[in-house]
Amino acid sequence: MKTPPHLWTPEVIDAFIASRKAGRCSPSYEAWLRYTLGQLAATNHTLPQQPEPIEAMLARLTVSPQTKRDITLALRMLYRFAAARFGSTNPMTTISIERPRDRQLHTLNPGEIHQLLDWANPPSRFPRDHALLFFLLDTGARIGEAHNLQWRDFDRDDNGLFTVRLNGKTGERIVPVSPEAVHAINAARDGATLWPGKRGPLTLSGLKHTVKIALRRAGIAGGPHLLRHTFGRNYIRNDGDEFSLQALMGHASLAMTRKYVTLDIRDLQRKHALFSPLAQRHRRAGKQLPLQEAL
Repeated sequence: MKTPPHLWTPEVIDAFIASRKAGRCSPSYEAWLRYTLGQLAATNHTLPQQPEPIEAMLARLTVSPQTKRDITLALRMLYRFAAARFGSTNPMTTISIERPRDRQLHTLNPGEIHQLLDWANPPSRFPRDHALLFFLLDTGARIGEAHNLQWRDFDRDDNGLFTVRLNGKTGERIVPVSPEAVHAINAARDGATLWPGKRGPLTLSGLKHTVKIALRRAGIAGGPHLLRHTFGRNYIRNDGDEFSLQALMGHASLAMTRKYVTLDIRDLQRKHALFSPLAQRHRRAGKQLPLQEAL
Protein backbone atom coordinates (compact mmCIF):
# COMPACT_ATOMS: atom_id res chain seq x y z
CA MET A 1 0.00 0.00 0.00
CA LYS A 2 1.34 3.45 -0.91
CA THR A 3 2.39 5.62 2.00
CA PRO A 4 0.17 8.71 2.31
CA PRO A 5 1.91 11.84 0.98
CA HIS A 6 1.74 13.52 4.36
CA LEU A 7 4.16 10.89 5.69
CA TRP A 8 6.84 11.65 3.12
CA THR A 9 9.90 12.48 5.17
CA PRO A 10 10.78 15.87 3.55
CA GLU A 11 7.19 17.10 3.93
CA VAL A 12 6.99 16.07 7.59
CA ILE A 13 10.33 17.80 8.25
CA ASP A 14 9.14 20.96 6.49
CA ALA A 15 5.93 20.96 8.54
CA PHE A 16 7.91 20.46 11.76
CA ILE A 17 10.33 23.28 10.97
CA ALA A 18 7.42 25.55 9.99
CA SER A 19 5.91 24.94 13.45
CA ARG A 20 9.23 25.94 15.03
CA LYS A 21 9.47 29.06 12.89
CA ALA A 22 5.96 29.99 14.02
CA GLY A 23 7.43 29.94 17.53
CA ARG A 24 10.08 32.42 16.31
CA CYS A 25 13.06 30.08 16.31
CA SER A 26 16.31 31.60 15.09
CA PRO A 27 17.77 31.06 11.58
CA SER A 28 20.73 29.23 13.12
CA TYR A 29 18.38 26.83 14.94
CA GLU A 30 16.45 26.23 11.71
CA ALA A 31 19.74 25.45 9.94
CA TRP A 32 20.66 23.03 12.74
CA LEU A 33 17.31 21.23 12.37
CA ARG A 34 17.65 20.98 8.60
CA TYR A 35 21.13 19.49 8.96
CA THR A 36 20.29 16.96 11.67
CA LEU A 37 16.94 15.87 10.20
CA GLY A 38 18.35 15.92 6.69
CA GLN A 39 20.29 12.77 7.56
CA LEU A 40 16.98 10.89 7.77
CA ALA A 41 15.53 12.46 4.63
CA ALA A 42 18.64 11.50 2.64
CA THR A 43 18.14 7.79 3.35
CA ASN A 44 14.37 7.44 3.84
CA HIS A 45 11.93 9.08 1.41
CA THR A 46 8.99 8.03 3.57
CA LEU A 47 8.95 8.45 7.32
CA PRO A 48 10.05 5.13 8.91
CA GLN A 49 7.44 3.64 11.21
CA GLN A 50 9.79 1.04 12.71
CA PRO A 51 13.07 1.58 14.61
CA GLU A 52 15.25 -0.62 12.36
CA PRO A 53 15.68 1.85 9.42
CA ILE A 54 16.48 4.65 11.86
CA GLU A 55 19.01 2.53 13.76
CA ALA A 56 20.62 1.51 10.45
CA MET A 57 20.88 5.17 9.41
CA LEU A 58 22.45 6.16 12.74
CA ALA A 59 24.92 3.25 12.54
CA ARG A 60 26.14 4.40 9.10
CA LEU A 61 26.85 7.96 10.18
CA THR A 62 30.51 8.97 10.21
CA VAL A 63 30.19 11.85 12.65
CA SER A 64 31.33 12.60 16.18
CA PRO A 65 29.45 11.02 19.11
CA GLN A 66 28.09 14.46 20.06
CA THR A 67 26.77 15.08 16.54
CA LYS A 68 25.14 11.65 16.48
CA ARG A 69 23.52 12.48 19.81
CA ASP A 70 22.25 15.79 18.37
CA ILE A 71 20.75 13.98 15.37
CA THR A 72 19.02 11.46 17.62
CA LEU A 73 17.58 14.23 19.81
CA ALA A 74 16.30 16.06 16.71
CA LEU A 75 14.64 12.85 15.51
CA ARG A 76 12.88 12.50 18.85
CA MET A 77 11.41 15.96 18.46
CA LEU A 78 10.40 15.24 14.86
CA TYR A 79 8.57 12.03 15.73
CA ARG A 80 6.76 13.60 18.69
CA PHE A 81 5.54 16.26 16.28
CA ALA A 82 4.57 13.68 13.62
CA ALA A 83 2.62 11.65 16.18
CA ALA A 84 0.67 14.69 17.36
CA ARG A 85 0.09 16.24 13.92
CA PHE A 86 -0.31 13.22 11.63
CA GLY A 87 -1.02 10.28 13.94
CA SER A 88 2.30 8.63 13.06
CA THR A 89 3.79 5.92 15.24
CA ASN A 90 6.86 6.90 17.26
CA PRO A 91 9.69 4.35 16.92
CA MET A 92 12.08 6.73 18.71
CA THR A 93 10.64 5.58 22.05
CA THR A 94 12.65 2.36 21.66
CA ILE A 95 15.91 3.97 20.46
CA SER A 96 18.35 4.95 23.17
CA ILE A 97 20.60 7.99 22.98
CA GLU A 98 24.28 7.33 23.43
CA ARG A 99 25.88 9.72 25.86
CA PRO A 100 29.31 10.79 24.60
CA ARG A 101 32.14 10.66 27.07
CA ASP A 102 32.60 13.93 28.91
CA ARG A 103 35.44 15.98 27.52
CA GLN A 104 37.44 18.54 29.46
CA LEU A 105 36.32 21.94 28.22
CA HIS A 106 39.08 24.00 26.71
CA THR A 107 38.91 27.50 28.20
CA LEU A 108 41.26 30.44 28.53
CA ASN A 109 43.11 30.68 31.81
CA PRO A 110 43.37 34.08 33.56
CA GLY A 111 46.75 34.78 31.99
CA GLU A 112 45.43 34.08 28.49
CA ILE A 113 42.41 36.31 29.10
CA HIS A 114 44.71 39.21 30.03
CA GLN A 115 46.89 38.37 27.05
CA LEU A 116 43.88 38.56 24.72
CA LEU A 117 42.53 41.79 26.19
CA ASP A 118 45.98 43.38 26.14
CA TRP A 119 46.24 42.52 22.44
CA ALA A 120 42.85 44.12 21.78
CA ASN A 121 44.06 47.44 23.22
CA PRO A 122 44.23 50.07 21.98
CA PRO A 123 40.93 49.39 20.18
CA SER A 124 41.89 51.80 17.39
CA ARG A 125 44.18 49.09 15.93
CA PHE A 126 41.37 46.66 15.08
CA PRO A 127 38.13 48.30 16.29
CA ARG A 128 35.75 45.68 14.89
CA ASP A 129 37.82 42.74 16.16
CA HIS A 130 38.23 44.47 19.53
CA ALA A 131 34.44 44.92 19.81
CA LEU A 132 33.69 41.34 18.74
CA LEU A 133 36.11 39.80 21.24
CA PHE A 134 34.78 42.00 24.04
CA PHE A 135 31.17 41.09 23.25
CA LEU A 136 31.70 37.31 23.02
CA LEU A 137 33.84 37.17 26.15
CA ASP A 138 31.45 39.42 28.08
CA THR A 139 28.16 37.66 27.22
CA GLY A 140 29.05 34.07 26.30
CA ALA A 141 26.96 34.53 23.16
CA ARG A 142 27.14 32.04 20.32
CA ILE A 143 28.81 33.35 17.18
CA GLY A 144 25.51 32.91 15.30
CA GLU A 145 23.78 35.09 17.88
CA ALA A 146 26.43 37.77 17.42
CA HIS A 147 25.92 37.55 13.65
CA ASN A 148 22.14 38.06 14.02
CA LEU A 149 22.68 41.06 16.29
CA GLN A 150 21.36 44.51 15.39
CA TRP A 151 21.97 47.82 17.10
CA ARG A 152 18.33 48.09 18.15
CA ASP A 153 18.78 44.89 20.20
CA PHE A 154 20.75 46.89 22.81
CA ASP A 155 18.92 48.71 25.58
CA ARG A 156 19.78 50.77 28.65
CA ASP A 157 17.60 51.09 31.73
CA ASP A 158 17.07 54.07 34.02
CA ASN A 159 20.10 53.06 36.11
CA GLY A 160 22.38 53.13 33.09
CA LEU A 161 22.72 49.33 32.93
CA PHE A 162 22.87 47.75 29.48
CA THR A 163 21.14 44.62 28.19
CA VAL A 164 21.10 42.94 24.80
CA ARG A 165 18.45 40.76 23.16
CA LEU A 166 19.94 37.59 21.65
CA ASN A 167 18.16 35.26 19.27
CA GLY A 168 19.54 31.72 19.46
CA LYS A 169 18.70 28.03 19.36
CA THR A 170 16.23 28.27 22.24
CA GLY A 171 14.59 31.49 21.05
CA GLU A 172 15.05 35.02 22.34
CA ARG A 173 16.64 35.92 25.66
CA ILE A 174 17.80 39.15 27.24
CA VAL A 175 21.17 39.19 28.97
CA PRO A 176 23.29 41.88 30.67
CA VAL A 177 26.19 43.36 28.74
CA SER A 178 29.02 45.56 30.01
CA PRO A 179 29.17 49.23 28.95
CA GLU A 180 32.70 48.64 27.60
CA ALA A 181 31.39 46.06 25.12
CA VAL A 182 28.49 48.29 24.03
CA HIS A 183 30.76 51.31 23.53
CA ALA A 184 33.26 49.20 21.58
CA ILE A 185 30.55 47.97 19.21
CA ASN A 186 29.15 51.48 18.80
CA ALA A 187 32.61 52.80 17.91
CA ALA A 188 33.26 50.03 15.38
CA ARG A 189 29.90 49.77 13.63
CA ASP A 190 29.20 51.24 10.21
CA GLY A 191 25.70 52.63 10.52
CA ALA A 192 23.31 49.71 10.92
CA THR A 193 26.11 47.22 10.19
CA LEU A 194 27.67 46.03 13.45
CA TRP A 195 30.37 43.86 11.92
CA PRO A 196 31.53 45.65 8.74
CA GLY A 197 33.82 43.97 6.23
CA LYS A 198 35.55 45.21 3.11
CA ARG A 199 32.53 44.37 0.93
CA GLY A 200 29.66 44.94 3.34
CA PRO A 201 28.53 43.11 6.47
CA LEU A 202 30.56 40.05 7.41
CA THR A 203 28.94 36.68 6.75
CA LEU A 204 28.70 34.11 9.54
CA SER A 205 31.75 32.27 8.21
CA GLY A 206 33.56 35.60 7.94
CA LEU A 207 32.75 36.36 11.55
CA LYS A 208 34.09 32.98 12.68
CA HIS A 209 37.26 33.53 10.66
CA THR A 210 37.69 36.99 12.21
CA VAL A 211 37.64 35.55 15.73
CA LYS A 212 40.15 32.82 14.83
CA ILE A 213 42.53 35.35 13.27
CA ALA A 214 42.19 37.72 16.24
CA LEU A 215 42.95 34.91 18.68
CA ARG A 216 45.92 33.81 16.58
CA ARG A 217 47.32 37.35 16.58
CA ALA A 218 47.12 37.26 20.37
CA GLY A 219 49.06 33.99 20.40
CA ILE A 220 46.04 31.80 21.21
CA ALA A 221 44.68 28.87 19.19
CA GLY A 222 40.90 28.52 19.08
CA GLY A 223 37.65 29.90 17.75
CA PRO A 224 34.42 31.58 18.89
CA HIS A 225 33.29 28.70 21.11
CA LEU A 226 36.50 29.02 23.12
CA LEU A 227 35.26 32.43 24.28
CA ARG A 228 31.79 31.07 25.06
CA HIS A 229 33.28 28.22 27.12
CA THR A 230 35.58 30.69 28.88
CA PHE A 231 32.61 32.86 29.86
CA GLY A 232 30.70 29.86 31.26
CA ARG A 233 33.63 28.41 33.19
CA ASN A 234 34.63 31.78 34.67
CA TYR A 235 31.05 32.47 35.72
CA ILE A 236 31.04 29.26 37.78
CA ARG A 237 34.60 29.76 39.06
CA ASN A 238 33.59 33.15 40.44
CA ASP A 239 30.68 31.68 42.42
CA GLY A 240 27.94 32.09 39.80
CA ASP A 241 25.17 29.49 39.99
CA GLU A 242 24.21 27.05 37.26
CA PHE A 243 20.57 28.20 37.08
CA SER A 244 21.38 31.80 36.18
CA LEU A 245 24.14 30.58 33.84
CA GLN A 246 21.58 28.47 31.99
CA ALA A 247 19.49 31.59 31.40
CA LEU A 248 22.50 33.66 30.35
CA MET A 249 23.83 31.11 27.87
CA GLY A 250 20.46 30.04 26.48
CA HIS A 251 20.83 26.32 27.20
CA ALA A 252 17.76 24.18 26.52
CA SER A 253 18.44 22.03 29.59
CA LEU A 254 20.33 22.27 32.85
CA ALA A 255 22.35 19.21 31.82
CA MET A 256 24.05 21.31 29.14
CA THR A 257 24.99 23.93 31.73
CA ARG A 258 26.41 21.43 34.21
CA LYS A 259 29.44 20.74 32.01
CA TYR A 260 30.73 24.11 33.20
CA VAL A 261 30.32 23.04 36.83
CA THR A 262 32.85 20.20 36.41
CA LEU A 263 35.96 21.80 37.86
CA ASP A 264 39.49 20.92 36.86
CA ILE A 265 42.22 20.03 39.37
CA ARG A 266 43.40 23.64 39.74
CA ASP A 267 39.90 24.73 40.73
CA LEU A 268 39.69 21.87 43.22
CA GLN A 269 43.07 22.75 44.72
CA ARG A 270 42.05 26.38 45.14
CA LYS A 271 38.73 25.50 46.77
CA HIS A 272 40.38 22.84 48.95
CA ALA A 273 42.81 25.44 50.25
CA LEU A 274 39.90 27.72 51.08
CA PHE A 275 37.52 25.26 52.71
CA SER A 276 39.50 22.36 54.15
CA PRO A 277 39.32 22.58 57.97
CA LEU A 278 43.05 21.86 58.25
CA ALA A 279 43.94 24.47 55.63
CA GLN A 280 41.70 27.02 57.40
CA ARG A 281 43.35 26.22 60.75
CA HIS A 282 46.86 26.73 59.39
CA ARG A 283 45.78 29.92 57.61
CA ARG A 284 44.30 31.39 60.79
CA ALA A 285 47.54 30.56 62.59
CA GLY A 286 49.56 32.12 59.79
CA LYS A 287 51.35 28.84 59.16
CA GLN A 288 51.92 26.72 56.11
CA LEU A 289 53.23 23.16 56.30
CA PRO A 290 56.46 22.93 54.27
CA LEU A 291 56.13 20.58 51.30
CA GLN A 292 59.13 18.48 52.28
CA GLU A 293 57.65 17.90 55.75
CA ALA A 294 54.30 16.92 54.28
CA LEU A 295 56.01 14.35 52.08
